[in-house]
Formats: sequence, C-alpha cells, structure tokens
Amino acid sequence: MADYEPRSQPVFSVLVVGCGLSGLASALALAQAGHHVTVFERSAELQEVNPRSPA
Repeated sequence: MADYEPRSQPVFSVLVVGCGLSGLASALALAQAGHHVTVFERSAELQEVNPRSPA
C-alpha cells in the first residue's frame, strides 16, 4: 500500500454512507489523505451480504 502524506490544506469533513467494500475503501483513502471521515451504516451489525440477493 502506498504511503500517504496528510494535506496541509484544505481538510474536508466527509460523510460516507454505507459500509460496503466501496464505502470502506473510500473512507480509508480519504482518512489517509488527511480528511475527517464519518461513516454511517444502516445495519446495527456487520454481516456478509450475498451480492446476488437484495440486502
């Protein structure tokens, strides 16, 4: 994984909605870039979701 240096300016507050693979990857990349990240997930617990069936 590449090393990230936090930005001096600007720092954004970012809201990521959903703890799917894309949401978590985005949250990680944004946090490593120095932004303030909040993640919201509808489900109270983390569980595997079958991609071929509705959640």
